[in-house]
Amino acid sequence: MMRAAIVDLQTRNRNAVTHIIFYRDGVSEGEYDQVKSIEIADIKNAINDVWNSSPNIQEGGFPKPKLTFIVVGKRHHTLLFPSNPAGGDRTGNCPAGVVVNTGITQPTPDIRDFYLLSHSAIIGTSRSSHYVVLLNEVFPGDTRILEELSYALCHVYAKATRSVSIPAPLVCGRESFHFAPGVEDSLRANDSGTTVSGQTVPFDLNAWKAAFKSRNLRLDGSMYFL
Repeated sequence: MMRAAIVDLQTRNRNAVTHIIFYRDGVSEGEYDQVKSIEIADIKNAINDVWNSSPNIQEGGFPKPKLTFIVVGKRHHTLLFPSNPAGGDRTGNCPAGVVVNTGITQPTPDIRDFYLLSHSAIIGTSRSSHYVVLLNEVFPGDTRILEELSYALCHVYAKATRSVSIPAPLVCGRESFHFAPGVEDSLRANDSGTTVSGQTVPFDLNAWKAAFKSRNLRLDGSMYFL
């Protein structure tokens, strides 16, 4: 999938990809190491495959693209409130654009993270998103640019007139997910279930393939899900 995306982008732009900023959701805190060792490695392998198999790239001497990989989480228990009610919005929440990158963030030096409250709640409590930077080759050692970029991407979701809670590419990725309502939950339940003996049920890729609803080829290259 990643290889196809890189090739498609280079074909459209008629130029080699120089930077890749990858937003990933649906990852728990206990899966960070697994994502780093498997998913990031797979992306690197896809990049190597494209570069090694493209005569134009080799002849042009284009360097391999730099990669930044960010996990975005909503399922956490951290709530942000203004220290002074006068500094809040009309619902009493922190105004959109608030970033927290110290104090409550990861204490480990090899993982940089921050909380970004990118939207204003219409009612109730606004919930921030937790951004965990597992790899940052594009802006090494500096998450401030990633904070600004992530906030900007929360404003470009075409169906909304306000900023959304996560970057638009993640929202679009969810909407292009081709499974009928309820099917995904059933498949995930089967993947995480256990047998009577306590053994974990193996992942069934064929079941996911059978449930996948492919799109009409005429829609290729368009953002039909909007």
